[in-house]
Amino acid sequence: MSFNRDARTVRDESAPLAYRVRALRQCVSRYAPYGYAATLEYLRERYGPLDEPSSLVPAVAALETSRRVWLADVAEFGGRRREAKAQGCRRAATSEVARLRQLRWPGGEAAGGPVTGSDADRPVAYQFLVSFGTCGWEPAPVNQRRRARRAGDISWPYWPAVATLGFGLVILPIIGLVTRLVFDPPAIFFWSFASVAVVALPVAAASQVASGAARQRAIRTRNQRVRQAAQAAERRWQIERLHSFTLTADGPRSP
Repeated sequence: MSFNRDARTVRDESAPLAYRVRALRQCVSRYAPYGYAATLEYLRERYGPLDEPSSLVPAVAALETSRRVWLADVAEFGGRRREAKAQGCRRAATSEVARLRQLRWPGGEAAGGPVTGSDADRPVAYQFLVSFGTCGWEPAPVNQRRRARRAGDISWPYWPAVATLGFGLVILPIIGLVTRLVFDPPAIFFWSFASVAVVALPVAAASQVASGAARQRAIRTRNQRVRQAAQAAERRWQIERLHSFTLTADGPRSP
């Protein structure tokens, strides 16, 4: 159901009162300048208990009037952004973002908003701006998910040791053969060369194995921390979305 259809249900005096109350809550779930709970609380303070017929129509009228003003502002904002993007400006100006962050109830007092300067007068909810695409926003889980994807799988830690042994077994004999053909050194040279190779290659390979294992443990620990941070950010964002903005399962829906 759409906002307008729910609003008509609220105005329908022939409908059961429970349906009308539920329809008003659906309207708030789709248009909640202060967030779901805070908007309901404001309407309750302004127009009285929202489970009484005398309060339902004024409350939905305030939502409708404010929503019309807001949708016009959103359309104007979208036009400005399209023009700016066509000129190569991909991000909204800092001044415009700051203005949106300080935006009050769309339409002001004439649209059912609180009196300017009163305790109820406050900026609209950040998630409200985000839900209509009027605020540059990237939830914390996005960055954490990217980090988790970039972490990737841990590669086999013994490749450096294998490469070291392969280098020694292939390259060193070639070096010895070239030296024999070019310089014709005495036999002691080859014995010394072979002795050094036999001792140095295992030591170098063992060192590579140790460093590879240490590197693998460090990467595993880092990846685990990244994934834990991503999961924590996801849970935190879901809790904030559920309790601070809307009680619906799929959040606010744009018109």
